[in-house]
Amino acid sequence: MKNKLDSVHLTGTNTRKMLSSALMAVICVLAFIAPMFVSKYVLRILIMLCVYAILSVSLNMVSGYLGEISLGHSIFLAIGAYASSILVTKLTMNYWVSVLVAASIAGLFGALLGLQTLKVSGAYLAIVSLGYYYVVRTIIIIWEPVTNGAIGIFNIPAATFFGEKLAIKNNGAYYHILVFLLLTLLVDHLVIHSKVGRAIQAIREDRLAADMVGIYTDRYRIVAFAMSGFFAGLAGAFYGQFITYINPSNFTYDMSIMVLAMVLTVVLLCLNLMSARWSEAVGVALNAALTVVSAPMVCSNFYVLPLFLWGTLLMGTFGKK
Repeated sequence: MKNKLDSVHLTGTNTRKMLSSALMAVICVLAFIAPMFVSKYVLRILIMLCVYAILSVSLNMVSGYLGEISLGHSIFLAIGAYASSILVTKLTMNYWVSVLVAASIAGLFGALLGLQTLKVSGAYLAIVSLGYYYVVRTIIIIWEPVTNGAIGIFNIPAATFFGEKLAIKNNGAYYHILVFLLLTLLVDHLVIHSKVGRAIQAIREDRLAADMVGIYTDRYRIVAFAMSGFFAGLAGAFYGQFITYINPSNFTYDMSIMVLAMVLTVVLLCLNLMSARWSEAVGVALNAALTVVSAPMVCSNFYVLPLFLWGTLLMGTFGKK
């Protein structure tokens, strides 16, 4: 009887893996052929959705795997964007080299945040991360000789690949950010199924127990924050050259909350699906869809309406017991 149950369990697991793989393959194919069927306006929205997706995955390394809430994640996007833009415009560095340097700088800032919050967690860490956001943002504003202060950085050159400019007109910008997104997802998958990822999740479940079994909790917490900052900085490096002009107002606190909401809605959707709570799952799915649609509009002049609708649906969904 036990062997039969084990066989059924293994069959179900293999089926789920096959379905997941097939679904991912379909999504990848649709993503690669999307520019053939959409307008340039829709393509621009898809590009911004990819940026937000990278931000969400990077924040999930802290809020999902480590179980800590960060309220200032958009500052790592700003660090990546400013670092890459400064290196390209003022030091005439190659864009692709500047991407690695900028992402690494953002990763170092992430590690610094992790180092500063080793002894705090929960709401206290959330408050510290919010203060960290405002401190770094203030430095960007007042460090005028380097960042141009509140004016920002103009005329950021677009990325090129073998002499070809990666722009919306030739779909280069879309495939550029799509490769970054796939790279982020691949690394995220490899890390979370590695020794490092299992240690980070063990810390989330019980930090004291993780300490007792010999896991270096402080080290792995810093690693989680560093990886989170690195990939947010990677998105920021793309974002700067894509919009060609950045200033502190491009990286608002609202953006951090939006990305955090994306992570929470996906987590809640997965939990409801696993527990077969279909009504709540449908509600979260609608919430996630509205979040995704309204995300590119956050910094526009019409962001109030989608945020109002999204907030209303969020309250209704998360308020269910």
